[in-house]
Amino acid sequence: MENLMIKIILGHFVGDFFFQTKDMAGNKYLPGHKGFLWCSLHVFLYTSTVAVFTQNFSLIFLLGVFLPHWIVDRYRLAYHWMRFMGRAELLTNPEPNKAQFGPVIYVAMDQTIHLGCLYLLFKLL
Repeated sequence: MENLMIKIILGHFVGDFFFQTKDMAGNKYLPGHKGFLWCSLHVFLYTSTVAVFTQNFSLIFLLGVFLPHWIVDRYRLAYHWMRFMGRAELLTNPEPNKAQFGPVIYVAMDQTIHLGCLYLLFKLL
């Protein structure tokens, strides 16, 4: 079973970092159909990558990978969590040390949310 979680994690990182283009990353938050399409394209490629790594193509598994990732990315849940925790200023702070630190915190939060969702899916399998 642990082998499956390793495959899920590897598929996650390859799909989220190797196959996400600059356009996908920059446009998936846009309002309206343009953002919807960019986010959907990214998450489709991402889900396909996880499916290939795990060799699991069941509809339940694919939906369990696709839907949480789409929601997290489309609605920028990591950003909203940073705001809720009072840390959003790190993303716009003009001080060099804090300005460089903000995106790292954002990516760490985003990845923690994604991996948490995948872990829950793994436990449900």
